[in-house]
Amino acid sequence: MTNPTRTKRCGGDVLCGIDNHFQLLLYISENHCQLETKTFFEYFLRIVNKTHDYAILENKKICISH
Repeated sequence: MTNPTRTKRCGGDVLCGIDNHFQLLLYISENHCQLETKTFFEYFLRIVNKTHDYAILENKKICISH
């Protein structure tokens, strides 16, 4: 994890940071549990991939029609 930030909230110790895979990791030591949530990057990359695939498909249609 790169550059984690440690803060005290609600009586628990919270460690928050972004790892190398663009996942937001949230560690809560109060209950000895770890919550991992994916950031919007995964959603954003999915949209970029769909847009890229659509652009390739449209380009093929244009090339075939000419």
